[in-house]
Amino acid sequence: EEKLQLESKYPDYVNHKQYHEGFKKVVRDIITQLDKEGPTIAMVSKVNTSIGNWFINHIKVEDVKVASHIRSAKQ
Repeated sequence: EEKLQLESKYPDYVNHKQYHEGFKKVVRDIITQLDKEGPTIAMVSKVNTSIGNWFINHIKVEDVKVASHIRSAKQ
């Protein structure tokens, strides 16, 4: 995804990359918590909420912008 953005000169690449970096931090934090506390129902809920919501929002909002830019750049 980031490679496509760079190739198409996506103007909001820096912000989009920051979204990805933020997501990586959320995942690392969840892994750390899982290592400390082990699997729990609360952890399943946190994964579903944090990661699931991030993916849905990211695809529906941010990736739609990228796709629109790429389509426009090809015309």
